[in-house]
Amino acid sequence: LTISSAGKNFYTTGSRVGWLIRLENLIKYIAGAHTRICYSSVSPLQEATAIRFKEADKHNFWEQSKKEMRGKMTRFNAVWDELVLPYSDPEGGHFVLVNMSRVQLPADYDF
Repeated sequence: LTISSAGKNFYTTGSRVGWLIRLENLIKYIAGAHTRICYSSVSPLQEATAIRFKEADKHNFWEQSKKEMRGKMTRFNAVWDELVLPYSDPEGGHFVLVNMSRVQLPADYDF
């Protein structure tokens, strides 16, 4: 099951164009959830997303995007390396989990 969106793939948060690639035996469950969570997306944004896919392939967008994201994550995670705090490598995602158990907060720290 693969779920994605133009917002994630093309950095266009708010376009509300998404897609799902599924196995045949999952469709009835997906359709049931879909009716409760779908958004309305205007057709020009759907067409623009289709064009983006064509253009992305022509202009090496996918490889370039992965390289840029890896550079950003490396720079972002440098602080955890500097603080010697273990963290997860998102391997293509945006979210990093940091093990903060070694961090000592003052007893009077106001949350």
